[in-house]
Amino acid sequence: MQEAPEYDVKDLSHVALCEETIDSDTGQQKNFLHFLLARQVESCDDVIWTFDNLEMIQAAIQEQKDKNLVTLMQYDKTGRAREDLSRSFFRTLSELRKHQHWRYQRDAIDVSPPADGAE
Repeated sequence: MQEAPEYDVKDLSHVALCEETIDSDTGQQKNFLHFLLARQVESCDDVIWTFDNLEMIQAAIQEQKDKNLVTLMQYDKTGRAREDLSRSFFRTLSELRKHQHWRYQRDAIDVSPPADGAE
């Protein structure tokens, strides 16, 4: 019914639309509904093909995801980043231990008697 004004169809009743004929691009008389449905099927061919090949498409998507994951796992930069973080962590931990040791020595009170033997 929405397409009818485009093709100069005046009567929009269901019976009239089923019986209406129009001139096609090739100059032949075609049933209006048959013409519209054929045009709609042509525009949906990609969707129909997608549903027909859905399993193949999903398998290809999963295969590509697996390839990307393997590539990522083998990629050298991720290992290097982990090593850099590990090195940075241990460097910071070493610095913390030095500060703690300095604070421990600074705050320590020596209560041992002098070693000169002058008692």
